[in-house]
Amino acid sequence: MLSMLLSLAVNATTVKTDVVVDTVRCNYECIDKIVSEQTKSGKVKYFAVYNDTKNDISELIPVPESVLMYIKTCKDNKIKPSLAIKLRNGVISGLIRYKMRYGIK
Repeated sequence: MLSMLLSLAVNATTVKTDVVVDTVRCNYECIDKIVSEQTKSGKVKYFAVYNDTKNDISELIPVPESVLMYIKTCKDNKIKPSLAIKLRNGVISGLIRYKMRYGIK
């Protein structure tokens, strides 16, 4: 009985699922607006209404508060923000800042 439980425990710990996290550049012009929703616990969550007709994407994308502040600061200073959509196993999981890497030759 004990050996059976140990073998089940070993088998349960060796099973792993591979999580694939990827990013896709976001077209800022496709963000129609930012909406907020209050949870039952009173916390406010923000979502971007993203409509990209060219790529046939219409989604509500979760936006962290730090990214929301970045978007507002860029808008106030008339700068186009660098954003990306974070995907987890092919499913949209959030909007993030996309840091461009510039090379000087």
